Amino acid sequence: FHVVHDLLKANKWILSEKPICINSKYGNKLLQTCKISSSNVMTGYMKQHDLGVLEFKKLITSMKFDEIISINAYCFMGNSYASPFGDFKGLQLEEIDYREQSFPKWLPKDLTRSFEQFINCFSHITHLIDFIFNNSLDLYSSLLTKTGEGQIICKICDIPVSFEFSRGNQYEWMEGIRVVTRNNVYTLSLP
Repeated sequence: FHVVHDLLKANKWILSEKPICINSKYGNKLLQTCKISSSNVMTGYMKQHDLGVLEFKKLITSMKFDEIISINAYCFMGNSYASPFGDFKGLQLEEIDYREQSFPKWLPKDLTRSFEQFINCFSHITHLIDFIFNNSLDLYSSLLTKTGEGQIICKICDIPVSFEFSRGNQYEWMEGIRVVTRNNVYTLSLP
């Protein structure tokens, strides 16, 4: 956060890895600084820059949202290259130290690893739904383990959305979205 904030104040353009910060206080501060700066911030590995995603978004936004029955999205992280906690190819290197910024005050201490994994890995797909539908998700319920895996039920544009998250042991990252309409099923697979 501090590095990105200083760079924004110096009007530098920034490409940052995610998560750019770990609580909304810092996120809002970055957003406000970005608005008055002559620079911009982009976050790496966000699929909204993928050409296939842009085509999928065109397809989905060309239809009437009241024709969509449901949305299912998943992120199965796998052990493909790294984990959010400093692992590299299965070897633990070091735990990320967050003394520079605090976790949200509402977050119980025993859920910090879960929260960290969620915002570093599983937020790809929640962000992508926001991006495709150009709206914000409304949370209804969640059932997540202390490792951030599980299920979340939301709505967007009055459409029910189910998210599934798993770390898994497959050496492959798998993400995708399935949109069910009255007449078709549209899928987006993100290898």
